[in-house]
Amino acid sequence: MKRYKVTHIMNKKQIGLILVAGLFCAGANAQVMLAGENKINTEAGTPVSGDIFEATGEIGAFIARQDRYFVRFELSSSKATFATVPTLTIALDSVTPNIAGTVTANRVEGGIGKSFVVMSIDTTDADITSDVEWTLDALSLSLKSEDDVDITYKLYSTSAGATGPKPGTPAFSSDDELIRFVNATSMKGEATTATANIDVGASSEKFENDTITTPIMEINILNTDGDQVAIGVDGAAINVDVGDDDLTLETIVDEIKLVVEGNFEAVKEDTVTKEEGKVWLDENKECSTPVGNAAVGKLAYDKDDVNKSTATIVIANEGNSDAETDGTYLGDIEEAYLCITTNGTSIPESSYEGTLTMTVIDPYEAIDEDTFDGSMLQKNTVAVYENFLLTPEGVFTNMVRVTNTSNIEASNIMVTVFNDEGDNVEFPLSAIEFEMNDGTMGNVSPNLKGGASTPLIDINDLYAAATDEDESFSAIDSNDDGKVDGKLRVKVEANVRADSLDIQALTLSRDNEFFLVY
Repeated sequence: MKRYKVTHIMNKKQIGLILVAGLFCAGANAQVMLAGENKINTEAGTPVSGDIFEATGEIGAFIARQDRYFVRFELSSSKATFATVPTLTIALDSVTPNIAGTVTANRVEGGIGKSFVVMSIDTTDADITSDVEWTLDALSLSLKSEDDVDITYKLYSTSAGATGPKPGTPAFSSDDELIRFVNATSMKGEATTATANIDVGASSEKFENDTITTPIMEINILNTDGDQVAIGVDGAAINVDVGDDDLTLETIVDEIKLVVEGNFEAVKEDTVTKEEGKVWLDENKECSTPVGNAAVGKLAYDKDDVNKSTATIVIANEGNSDAETDGTYLGDIEEAYLCITTNGTSIPESSYEGTLTMTVIDPYEAIDEDTFDGSMLQKNTVAVYENFLLTPEGVFTNMVRVTNTSNIEASNIMVTVFNDEGDNVEFPLSAIEFEMNDGTMGNVSPNLKGGASTPLIDINDLYAAATDEDESFSAIDSNDDGKVDGKLRVKVEANVRADSLDIQALTLSRDNEFFLVY
């Protein structure tokens, strides 16, 4: 899937790092998950700290009493450094039976401003067995990127092995995840397909497969569950006042609004309902299960340009929202689809752009907005144009011919005729009648075999088919003299291989002394 800008939630008063702690084996280190909406300062660094930043594990080797070993902790990302020297505690009472004695740990190298720290382990009157546990707590880090951070524990018998730019081979080592960035609350949108094909064989009034409904956008709401707490810039835990619930969309978000710009002329109704001519949010690509009443779109049209029409959908939160729109549960719109149903008119080719915004409760605020491209509506066809045809019933004989230059059949051939005023009428090629060689009348075939051409179609027959389809269509010029003296343009569309449809026009003088092909 393509990724777009994501709209997030953050606390107005704090950085608002959203953390999720969990235990892992292989050292039993605590994994901290930082919400992806955190704004990390890439220059000065963002401090993160707290009890949740605690790494634990086992010594991993036997250390005799009154001996000294060295431990090296390394952070996997150079963009993560220690803000303070952490505290290393060796728990001699972590094994049974308890071992008497004391252990001290002191910094030898690294620490503040570095991605590693080396500490000595000094014993007095106790042996340290390999299964004794250690804890690295009071961790305070500075992050300059959203890189994942792992932590590595290495045990050395000498200071020379643990220190310096090239540490030696440790007696024991282990590693585990420490920090992972995830999106705790987010939303995004994208196109469901590159194009939604309009079927020219259905007079452009339907999509392929004889349907009048298609999805044009996919909307995803990401909602991470878990015991979530917040850590402030000073390292102190913040009690997030959302009742007994987790910090999720339902407890923070009032409403999410989707505004879509594009040409909705074929969807247009005075009042948009769940009948023909609508736009709505659905649970699946089949557009068969609407999310709810709140997800029915309201259309607004630019009076001067239908291409600037917009559809607005508001999804409200039943628990928080004061919106006038009927509420619907936010958790129901993950992987939802924006669908349109057309109203029986010709569907124009169009592209769509969506914008997602959200409104949240205090003391939170939404940052950014997600703007993305939706699917395009495009005819499943190749089109050719002849932009100058003579006047019907004029002094010259004017004819057109369509040729399929490919080796496969061209099907569902449609003709659109335009007059000088820009009016147009569309009809199948088979609607055109012409006089055959035996003097009888026949209709032009709606299909063309590979390499075949239509007969020469007289402009008078073309004009007759246009006026039969729409009696109001006229080639009368704008001088209003009532005479048919305007010119025509024609577009021919077909389902055929790209660049393999051609159109020619031929003009013949009445006295047959010359002709012109163009």
